[in-house]
Amino acid sequence: MKFYIAAKYEDHSRALALMQALERLGHTITFKWPIYQAPTDCQNAANDMRGVMTCDMLVLLFDKPASNSTPNRFVELGIALAMKKEIIIIGTCDTGCIFTKLPIITRYPDIASFIAVPWPKDK
Repeated sequence: MKFYIAAKYEDHSRALALMQALERLGHTITFKWPIYQAPTDCQNAANDMRGVMTCDMLVLLFDKPASNSTPNRFVELGIALAMKKEIIIIGTCDTGCIFTKLPIITRYPDIASFIAVPWPKDK
């Protein structure tokens, strides 16, 4: 399965660890944004959009309160919703965003419970 992992830039090490765990299980990550240094770079934004557009599943890390200074995950969520992608939220934090409450979004309390699911390798 092809995944795009969205998280606050401050959580890039956790996002990268999740990406690596999924790759070890035979999955593809559509864009590994944590390995690029400038979170405000326009090319990274284009790569992020392409990553969301080409994934099978968007996974958002929301286990810490969202801040208005980091809206990127919400943009990625909007792209995924518009494209009817499968969407997962990891974490129990209330984001304050009504779109994260849609019934088409599946939630997992933590990374371990998400990784434990036997996601299909190809879609």
